[in-house]
Amino acid sequence: MPDKFLARLSNNTAALQNLAVTKTTITWNRSGASPQLDRVTFEQSTDGGVNYTILGKGVRFGTTSNFFLTGLNLPAGQNILIRARGFYGGARGRGESIAESIRIAYLF
Repeated sequence: MPDKFLARLSNNTAALQNLAVTKTTITWNRSGASPQLDRVTFEQSTDGGVNYTILGKGVRFGTTSNFFLTGLNLPAGQNILIRARGFYGGARGRGESIAESIRIAYLF
C-alpha cells in the first residue's frame, strides 16, 4: 500500500564553499544548497589535526552566508590546519547540527 505522506525534494543547486586563509584573516564563503548557519567558530591546529586551538567566533558578512575572522597572527613557515565549524538548528528546535570545512595552509 503506498504511503500518502512521502515527498521527494529536488534541489539542482550544489552546496559550494571556499575557506580562504591569510596571515591575518580567515574567510568562509558559502553558497548554493548549503544550510543557513546560526554561528561559526574558527580553529587552528599545528600538529596535523590532533589538537585544535580556538581562534574566535566568525562574523557574518551582512545578510550573506559568508563568515570571516580578522585580527589574527597565524604562524608562518609551517603547515597549519584551519577548521571552520558552522552550527545550525535541527527541525522543530530539536538539537543542533554542524557543517565543517578544514583547509591546510602554509603561510609566508
